[in-house]
Amino acid sequence: MVYYLFDEKDKSYSGVNTTEASTMTFHLKQGKVSDIYNYLEPKSIVYPMKSTNHDQIKIKGFKWVPELRPISRDDL
Repeated sequence: MVYYLFDEKDKSYSGVNTTEASTMTFHLKQGKVSDIYNYLEPKSIVYPMKSTNHDQIKIKGFKWVPELRPISRDDL
């Protein structure tokens, strides 16, 4: 998982959290992630935003295709 940390007060990104785990569970509230649970020895690193190599932390093989994104449960 690659998660960009957003500071609501400053309205800016403060860092990037990368986490690897064998299993992850995401909980949603009103269409936004509210909780994330990582299981079986997760490995997590937080990088400062300014010194992060964003190309290097991309998830290998992942492609963002918004037109294929499910909008509702019925789409699944």
